[in-house]
Amino acid sequence: CYLAGKDLPKSVIEEPEPIQYVSLRQAPLKEPTYTKMEEEEN
Repeated sequence: CYLAGKDLPKSVIEEPEPIQYVSLRQAPLKEPTYTKMEEEEN
């Protein structure tokens, strides 16, 4: 369940396949970094 790429709910972040949607954003494969980027965009 992937959304627009940004605007991902926290429920998706907790899913066991973070690498795939993180790669879509070309972000580092680290959830904390990915989460920070989301907060800054919002």
